[in-house]
Amino acid sequence: EGVEFRSHLPKKSTELVRGVLVVGDPPGGLHGHLAAKLVFPLGRYVYATRAGMLFGQDTGFLIARDPDTVRAPDVGFDSEEKTVAVGAGYVPFAPDLAVEILSAGDRAGAVLEKVAEWLRAGTRLVWVIDPHRALAHVHRADGTVDVRTPLGTACARPRNFFQARPVLPAALVLGDLAFAGHDG
Repeated sequence: EGVEFRSHLPKKSTELVRGVLVVGDPPGGLHGHLAAKLVFPLGRYVYATRAGMLFGQDTGFLIARDPDTVRAPDVGFDSEEKTVAVGAGYVPFAPDLAVEILSAGDRAGAVLEKVAEWLRAGTRLVWVIDPHRALAHVHRADGTVDVRTPLGTACARPRNFFQARPVLPAALVLGDLAFAGHDG
């Protein structure tokens, strides 16, 4: 019943997309640092309120069958109601929130395809963070997209919040999220 594909490619990152193994380089230092900085404020809220479960970088989510697709966001969140089905294998459903942090070599078309896959699979909110352009795109299941900038820029204050609604009932301020750098 459960799909299991395990790559034994050293120092590589893999996903399964419509039955095809996609191999890439693992994320670099800045990428991992930004993912960790996102997990901290999310985790503080999620675990204090018992809202659900956070998933770290490269956790596999089985989001399609026949052919199978296993995607791995940089950060994922699922509500408490869904997490009873989480076991040792791949998470058997899409996250409520998926966060993708762009690397220098990411192609726009491939990123938008991944966002569409998340949303088709039932993800309600996808944050795509572009550290090279100091932007974040917030994609919602209803098709709306907002562009956000980090705190400290000339942008009006309300646009500096990453809205987690309707996935989480709180607006999360990620003002110390450093976007500078070019490490993938």
